[in-house]
Amino acid sequence: MKRDFLCILAAATAISAAAQTDSTRTQALHEAVVSNVRAATDAPFSVSEIKRDALQRFAASGRGLPFLMQTTPSVVASSDNGLGIGTGYLRIRGSADARINFTLDGIPLNDPEDQCIFWANMNSYAAGLQSMQIQRGVGTSTSGGGGAFGASVALQSEAPSPTPCGEATASYGSYNTFHTTIKASTGLLWNHLIVDGRYSLTGTDGFVRHTDSRSGSYYAGAAWYGRDFVVRYKMFGNFEKCGQSWDGTTDDSYAWRTGDRRFNSLHEYYDEEGRLHTYPFPTTDNYWHHRHILSAVATLSPWATLTASAYYVKGHGYYSNFKPDAKLSKFGIVSPDLSRTDFVREKGLNNDVFGGLAHITWKRGAWDIVGGATAQNFAGNHYGRLVYAKNLALKLPYSYYDSDAHKFESTVFAKATLHFARHWSAFGDIQYRFVHYTTDGLNDVFIKTNDGYENQRLDVDERFNFWNPKAGLSYREGAHHAYASFGLTHREPVRNNYTDQGSRPFPRHETLRDYEAGYEYRTDLFRVGANFFYMDYDDQLVQTGELSDIGEALTSNVEKSFRTGVEFTAGIDFCRFLSLEGHATLSRNRIKDFDEVVEDWDAPTGYTTVHHNHTTLSFSPSVTAGAVLDFHLRGLHAAWQTTYVGRQYIDNSESRARSLDAYSVSRLTASYTLPCKRFCGLRETVFGVSVDNVFNKKYVANAWTYSALSASSGYTARDRYTQNGYFPMAGTTVMGTVSLRF
Repeated sequence: MKRDFLCILAAATAISAAAQTDSTRTQALHEAVVSNVRAATDAPFSVSEIKRDALQRFAASGRGLPFLMQTTPSVVASSDNGLGIGTGYLRIRGSADARINFTLDGIPLNDPEDQCIFWANMNSYAAGLQSMQIQRGVGTSTSGGGGAFGASVALQSEAPSPTPCGEATASYGSYNTFHTTIKASTGLLWNHLIVDGRYSLTGTDGFVRHTDSRSGSYYAGAAWYGRDFVVRYKMFGNFEKCGQSWDGTTDDSYAWRTGDRRFNSLHEYYDEEGRLHTYPFPTTDNYWHHRHILSAVATLSPWATLTASAYYVKGHGYYSNFKPDAKLSKFGIVSPDLSRTDFVREKGLNNDVFGGLAHITWKRGAWDIVGGATAQNFAGNHYGRLVYAKNLALKLPYSYYDSDAHKFESTVFAKATLHFARHWSAFGDIQYRFVHYTTDGLNDVFIKTNDGYENQRLDVDERFNFWNPKAGLSYREGAHHAYASFGLTHREPVRNNYTDQGSRPFPRHETLRDYEAGYEYRTDLFRVGANFFYMDYDDQLVQTGELSDIGEALTSNVEKSFRTGVEFTAGIDFCRFLSLEGHATLSRNRIKDFDEVVEDWDAPTGYTTVHHNHTTLSFSPSVTAGAVLDFHLRGLHAAWQTTYVGRQYIDNSESRARSLDAYSVSRLTASYTLPCKRFCGLRETVFGVSVDNVFNKKYVANAWTYSALSASSGYTARDRYTQNGYFPMAGTTVMGTVSLRF
């Protein structure tokens, strides 16, 4: 009996050791896939990391990743529906997500044309992530996308589990918000193969009325592990249908005056007697996409690793929008009987993206060297059609615009770190990026002619050649880490910068010179750091209030602008179960000199120019801050998070009348992990609750504005007529969660 017990114990020990070895091997190979686009621990840049535990806890809420990123410096997040689900927005150091480079396992995520991230199409990504690294500023060379004018964000998917496991999570809370996730892994089969998958679904009624949404994501993957290599296939899919509220609520409307913060002008209206009515057709966004990634990592020698990936992305969708009492001329239609009527329009797109990349890493002695090349080809179609027209003899669906676009981009880079003199390291990075963008066909803008109306014709054929060098110096000794760096990067205009120009010349590309310097002191119990930055822009594209000859609002190049400031971080572990982390950013974000074009109701041309010196860039608060108090003891985990965002100007004129008040909001989360004795394979159960906006703060995180002059009506340059449109966030919301882990 004793001998049998010893045999069983020896076998269990061997199995455990093999599992640990497999886990170490799979994790090391998985890390190699993304190491080429991430900053190393001694890199001379401002870097924040969000770990798997925080990502998994946040995933249960169903909210978009921007709201988790607010736990790091210089980040502001907002959403149209007020809950952080569906259509959302992110800014880092005042730069919107179209100026932030996102990758997933080294693969570019930004839309090639618009260069932004559509967060409604990335629901539940947190549930499948291992980590997230945020490099503020220019950062190191990475894959695809436009230049990093605010930050680079590298997402890393979960490493396949070498042991069989499964998990089911269900959450429910305020405004009928729910989130579910199911994921499983086969573990290592035949010592070589792992198959895993995940499915997530999120739904909500939305804080703002008629912003109900259903969105889901799914993942399926297989990995084959050889002695010195791994080949992995991953498929990420998403679908969403979200009610929209992009018009917001104007501050002079009946709804805002009476305190109806849930009002949605795209779907409803108040009549003269104050009764609320709903339009007969909803406005929704509908989109589907699949991302296929085939990657391989091979260890060529003890000091060299090769990584290669190929990917294909298929995306298609449309938004359906009810347009009450709209002008027929907006759709190029002429009728002898009508000038206005009700329409339902669908504006859609269909995209295909093919790409590939290869990186080689060489680490030997004092040198760490990475060389890489990427290529990506985008083909897209934009179309618009009318599917409903009231009292109008029109063959439906009626196509009113159609255009095609192609974008090819390729990148070659080399970056190296030399460790010398025991505590020092020098970093150098050179990148060449080529971009060729074309678009042609008919735009959704109509020009009046003698015979009626005709579409604006598109004819864009632009090429860019960008050299982007970076260099830095780092010193690390014991608890001390100091660094300084310089980076130069360029960014091409996005689609709208071309299509909205009318007959005006195309805008120029933008240039950024980024200077960073920082110091960090870190011990086992205490850490504090400061990062100073100066981001100097040439020809930054900003809204100046100017309209093109086809009536579109322009983003025009301003010759000189800058962002400068300091980012503070600090943390302390009071004891093994209680810690406090905090951050604060103080900054100045200025346009040095520009002419704002303002509508003037009295002027013969309809417009007046107002000159500005050193005004604050829009949506660039001079103060942002946050803190997280974290308690974890045995199975109990609780956290209190507070975020502060200073005043934001809605346009570039630095007028308090066109600004958003500062706000501070807090979030409380708590969970308890209950171990189980393998009942039906169940390993543990986790019960959780989260409370957002604990103090029921009424605040607005995003807005639009319109202003005009009219001396005859008393509206002067110092006191304009102003109308602001607000996107209010929800008050206190609560959500409960249960997770079963097998």
